[in-house]
Amino acid sequence: MLISKNPQELPTMVNQMHPESHRIELKMNKAKTKTMFSNIAQAPKIEVENEELETVQRYIYLGQMIQNNGSQEKELKRRVMMAWSKFGKLSKYLQDTKLPLCLKKKIFTQCVLPP
Repeated sequence: MLISKNPQELPTMVNQMHPESHRIELKMNKAKTKTMFSNIAQAPKIEVENEELETVQRYIYLGQMIQNNGSQEKELKRRVMMAWSKFGKLSKYLQDTKLPLCLKKKIFTQCVLPP
């Protein structure tokens, strides 16, 4: 992740990083490399090997959705949906009448609730 207070510096930063990453045998995946700017910044065009990098309003970085407007509403909704999805996958165990309630609670706590 590259961060700059001045968006006009980012093309230079990306174009310096690209050959350096090749030098240590890392390759930038241009299809997965995105740019994002705050709502008040003028977004410059950033190219790597004559391919323009896509500018997005939000992306998931290290498992957390980041948005250019700073809102966390979509991230919270996404996390709730992930928990319900996990809960749905575990429902056959949680509805099993043979499992004691304490074990069901442990399954729910360890598999559905965030750490």
